[in-house]
Amino acid sequence: MKNILYISSFLPYNTPYAGSKTAFSLLKSLSEENKIDVISFYNDLERHKLDDFIDYARSNKNIGRVYFSYVSNLKRLINAIFLFFLPFLMITRFDFLFLAKNLIRFRKYDLIHVEFSQALFFSYIISKVFNIKVSVSVADVILQSYQRKFENTSSYLMKCFYFIEIKKLNFFERLFIHNADIITVQSSKDRELLVSAYNVESSKVIVLSPNFYRLPLTTKKDSQQEFNVMLWGAYNREENEKAFFEFTDKCLARLRKKIYNFKFIACGVNPTEKMIAYAKMNDSVVITGFVEKPEEIFSTIMVAVVPLSLGAGIKVKTLECLYAGLPVVTTTIGAEGIPSMDNMIIEDNIDKFVDAIVDVYNNGVYFNADEIRAYLDSEFDQCGDLKRLNLIVKQLNS
Repeated sequence: MKNILYISSFLPYNTPYAGSKTAFSLLKSLSEENKIDVISFYNDLERHKLDDFIDYARSNKNIGRVYFSYVSNLKRLINAIFLFFLPFLMITRFDFLFLAKNLIRFRKYDLIHVEFSQALFFSYIISKVFNIKVSVSVADVILQSYQRKFENTSSYLMKCFYFIEIKKLNFFERLFIHNADIITVQSSKDRELLVSAYNVESSKVIVLSPNFYRLPLTTKKDSQQEFNVMLWGAYNREENEKAFFEFTDKCLARLRKKIYNFKFIACGVNPTEKMIAYAKMNDSVVITGFVEKPEEIFSTIMVAVVPLSLGAGIKVKTLECLYAGLPVVTTTIGAEGIPSMDNMIIEDNIDKFVDAIVDVYNNGVYFNADEIRAYLDSEFDQCGDLKRLNLIVKQLNS
């Protein structure tokens, strides 16, 4: 049994956010055979889950000390001033480094695990100062995300900001990831990206499949009058809000002309005020907000859309829609990390994207949903991945 300090940039709990759910799965798995202390940051959207996490930690005999730090705008500002040379996303959680260093001085840890790229600097400094083995979870490569933001923005000021950040990331993200002893990513695509872009040793990179909702299979809706098209996600994320407006601005009017009783449903947590205001002025747009039982919404959907132009890493929203047996029309970015599937149509041209939805309306999509679900269960076997990772952790320092 090893002693592990688990540091997470976001609350690692069963929240609506895919990354947090995967982080929680890893924490639970590691705590089955190891002693764990936890340092976790949290934001306003996670605050309501703190008590639930504390209850979980108290019920788990292998979780010892738990520390929390609130990520406030004031901390972001102070850190941005004093740590201007670091990438912006990596400075907001700098304050707990001193607590981590004090913990390590008084407790012997065999491994420091850092969850999410935002806290990668922890892994680098700790390993250099204390000579401790380090593992990091990279949910997505920040450099790739910022390159896409640079390409998509029309603002000269933002282009300058992203250009500077890309230069920083190309140095610091590469440095921090190279320093880790174990690196987990969520897809083979991200593994290949780290090996090719950052020249990381392939033997250090382990695929840990994401934790995603295994929703019930949707059934054929012969009697349903509406042709419901759904975007599924957490809308506090910039790329998801942008996808909503990309779809409404470029696709909505065309689809209303071609599809009888068309409805666009944006389903998921934290819709922005701008989205809600838009929906109030358009009777063919529905905003659900958080839904306790997503399968009730999914059962009314004819096709899911993932019109992403931003973001990096595997898109859990796409996996969940595919697993539910829905036809999915997506951009290349929305399909990243997911093998070709019979019910996934990839189109980056906006005219072809609209045509693909209309084709589903007119002709349907033929696929074996049971085979697709079985394949996804096999391809994204998180339980098997966790067992392999635990075996590697067990062999550290042995």
